[in-house]
Amino acid sequence: MVPEAAPLGELHWGLLYLLVRLKVLDGRFILALDATFVPKSGRKTAGLGAFWNGASHRSETGLELSCLALLSWSGHHAFPVQVQQTQPRREKHDRLEQYQAQLVAFLEQRRTWLQQHLRVVVADGQYAKTMFMDAVSREGYAFVTKLQCNANLLSPSAVHIPSDGADGKNGRGRSISRASMDGPAYQGKRGNGSGPRWRGHRTTNAFSGWW
Repeated sequence: MVPEAAPLGELHWGLLYLLVRLKVLDGRFILALDATFVPKSGRKTAGLGAFWNGASHRSETGLELSCLALLSWSGHHAFPVQVQQTQPRREKHDRLEQYQAQLVAFLEQRRTWLQQHLRVVVADGQYAKTMFMDAVSREGYAFVTKLQCNANLLSPSAVHIPSDGADGKNGRGRSISRASMDGPAYQGKRGNGSGPRWRGHRTTNAFSGWW
């Protein structure tokens, strides 16, 4: 008789609840999203495909696991709370949609607890897509990621501002959108090292009350 696998996800949650309840941890967490590569070969290995290996900086044959972990704000502890195997493209649609579905399901499943203890979701530049920003913003959290150096940060025109002179008679003028000032919570960092770029008011207030 084959023994059943231990429910590691539930064990981690039980430990997390206990540590917060006993005030070993102060109850402030960051949710991190990333994928990890597992070298593997064999024609009958389930989920085998070409995935990005960050260690060698190239795509290789193997398996990929998409991981969610809660990072404690004060103690810098990491608690893996959700792991999902990524399916190759030939078996399922875009991998980004798999990552998004995993993230959305987790945020919905643990919504009650997360609303009390989570403020920020972080991920690398692979996740700097509208689909992830919208999913995180809908739940009321800030999203921190890294943009490409050529990211398009322009917004649709809505308000006309003269470029020269108060009356706007000199120059063609320029337009900005109020949505760019009051839009969804989002923080990005451009990949060329030019520093953080802020958009929206909710992100700048994401850490209020935490310090």
